[in-house]
Amino acid sequence: MPSDVLTENQSRSRRFAPLGIIFGLLGLILFAYFVSRAGVGEIVARIQRLGAGFLLILAVSSIRYIVRAVAWIRCIEPPHRLPFRTAFAARLMGDALGNIIPFVSVAVSEPSKAVFVKHRVPLMVGLSGLAIENIFYALSVVLFGLIAATGGRIWVQNKVDFSDSRNLLVAAITLVLGTGDFTLEFGGFALGGIGTATFGAILLHAVLSRGRR
Repeated sequence: MPSDVLTENQSRSRRFAPLGIIFGLLGLILFAYFVSRAGVGEIVARIQRLGAGFLLILAVSSIRYIVRAVAWIRCIEPPHRLPFRTAFAARLMGDALGNIIPFVSVAVSEPSKAVFVKHRVPLMVGLSGLAIENIFYALSVVLFGLIAATGGRIWVQNKVDFSDSRNLLVAAITLVLGTGDFTLEFGGFALGGIGTATFGAILLHAVLSRGRR
């Protein structure tokens, strides 16, 4: 019985392999096109201007994909189970497909993710999990948008100087912890992303402010 399941999974993987190669080639062609349009020298100059901030942007982008893949896994109805590696790869491929077809990206990218994991979970289970995850994602975007707007208002009212790298570092790390929903667990107690970002900002500001005195 296990050998039959393994053989079926391998045949399905081989079936999706040409599709993955096609999408990979299309992605490379699109990437090369945009790089040639922007100019390699201009791109390198902008990255150098950002400095360490470029690594921060990559980190935030990576955390977003990881968190959304985990959220999708949590939204899958039992007894079905979606491995992280499969969910993460399907999310990357689906978003890449949406970027290749920009005018109908939402109609193509989201359903394609469920198709890419059809060998692990039934299609409708994958689609329902994606729908629930997208609802929670939209609500979290609204919530963090309100929090960011409130924080920005406080910064403006208190005339925070973002030319000071210490203030910029505190703001950047706070946004990364909050948007990435970085959770700390202590026994049976869990501190969510908003709490971690809040206490992290307070502690980091206290540590960095020591040098000013």
